[in-house]
Amino acid sequence: MYLVKLKENKIWKFIGSIRVALVLFLVIILVSFIGALVPEEFQANIYYSWWFFLLLILFALNLFICSLQRLFFLPKKWSSTITHLSVLVILLGSMISFFFGQRGTIEFVEGQTQDSFISKAGLKPLNFKVLLEDFNLEWYAPDNFKVRVYVKDKGVKRSYQAIPGKEYKIKGTDYVFCVLRYLPDFKMEEERKIISNSKQPNNPAILINIKSPSGKEERWLFAKHPMVSRGADENIKFIFDGEPVIKEFRSTVRFSDGEKQELKTIKVNSPVRFKGYTFYQTGFDAERLNWTALEVVRDPGVGVVFVGFILLNAGIILVYLQKVKRNREKTQVGLCR
Repeated sequence: MYLVKLKENKIWKFIGSIRVALVLFLVIILVSFIGALVPEEFQANIYYSWWFFLLLILFALNLFICSLQRLFFLPKKWSSTITHLSVLVILLGSMISFFFGQRGTIEFVEGQTQDSFISKAGLKPLNFKVLLEDFNLEWYAPDNFKVRVYVKDKGVKRSYQAIPGKEYKIKGTDYVFCVLRYLPDFKMEEERKIISNSKQPNNPAILINIKSPSGKEERWLFAKHPMVSRGADENIKFIFDGEPVIKEFRSTVRFSDGEKQELKTIKVNSPVRFKGYTFYQTGFDAERLNWTALEVVRDPGVGVVFVGFILLNAGIILVYLQKVKRNREKTQVGLCR
């Protein structure tokens, strides 16, 4: 009886009406569109404002009333009711994430332990410790090199993406050059032995062979020290524009909460979970190869949102199956006539 009285209540009918749902939905879409256009630093003023949450709460209330009406007064519309309830579950999960979720950053170097992370609200403690045991950067081995050439007496300026082993004739001159060797970290040892000190591109260099009517010579070109790259023939100058590209960077961390320890490797697009927190590999410093930054996320609402999307898909499928069933029944009735 109480639900029947509510159904006749004007306020109840107004809040649960389709018109209100449509207006609220359009306003939320419009605000979200505006929020996507404004600079990122101003987006929080929209998405986390009290009036935006009021819009979401009113929309959720509208869906709740509409779902109750369908559930108790239109029992045959239960598939549509599931679809409405799924949106409520998704909104509930979003609210849980907003009020109870945490997001921030941990910054440390190899051998350092952290038991907190930095968020917009300040320092947030963790109930466990995170030790960075190792941080590793991997670089792509280049298959071609950007080389700029200047020939003084001809006034020629050229740029090449030189492939090792291939000869390039400099148009308008009698010069020909070829890349012979690449070292990511050039080092000259005793007795003038040249090696790569590491796989990291700390001092990238290429060895080129230069041919001209006056003879041949070999010359080392250094990406970080272009003025060092000089040779016997001062009429021609080469500059090596080395731009190493990162292949992967990963952190090996040890989690410890006093009772147990876990050793995990965190990679880009391969996060790690520990005690409700998810750790993402995000930052590095090419000048400090033992430093890294991890993004820390605790989102208790994500499971609720996931359930909501399952219900949403289930409701859409059931609505479709009900329509198919009704069409078949109509077809059968038509054949009987």
